[in-house]
Amino acid sequence: MILLTVGTQLPFDRLVDIVDRAAPALSEEVVAQIGDSDLEPRNLRWQRSVDPNEFERRFIAARLIVGHAGIGTVLMALRNNKALIVMPRRAALREHRNDHQMAT
Repeated sequence: MILLTVGTQLPFDRLVDIVDRAAPALSEEVVAQIGDSDLEPRNLRWQRSVDPNEFERRFIAARLIVGHAGIGTVLMALRNNKALIVMPRRAALREHRNDHQMAT
């Protein structure tokens, strides 16, 4: 299973849309936590928010984590020895107030 997470503070529609479009070509299920987004993905099993205990269970069960470049996601992947693909939010695209995720 692949877990997509955008964190709990902001939606990240650009990332969710990319993964939703790629999901049909993948050989495994993609489960997503998409935050407070207006999107309704068609190719993912998704929820806007997930209880922290359930999120941790999904994180541990996942083969691969795809997420925003938030330090919490990065550290959780390191602690759990998970493969991780990150996409930073971009201030110029109004996804965050600055480009601090670019440094991550």
